[in-house]
Amino acid sequence: MRKLIIGLLVSFAAATWLCWNGQGIAYYLNEQFVAIDALYYLTGLSIAGFLFYLLGAYFLFCLFKRRGKLTPVLAVIVVIYSIGAVLSSYFALFVTAMWWG
Repeated sequence: MRKLIIGLLVSFAAATWLCWNGQGIAYYLNEQFVAIDALYYLTGLSIAGFLFYLLGAYFLFCLFKRRGKLTPVLAVIVVIYSIGAVLSSYFALFVTAMWWG
């Protein structure tokens, strides 16, 4: 159970960081590594952020399966996770779409 909660927190933090800071990370990767267009780095980082959110949703599903019922703590976690994931994903999608033109 503890591993699932830690995995959920790590995936949520990593996905949120990738989605909100993707543009800066893309510029950094463009300068420090292969000098391809930063647009491709941003697209990859956005997709990675979405995948981390899906991984966190899987961890939430496993928590529900183990507990068998919705406790108040899990309800708060689901609400915070849902709001954070939706807002961050839409922001990353918006930024990526603006870069693609």
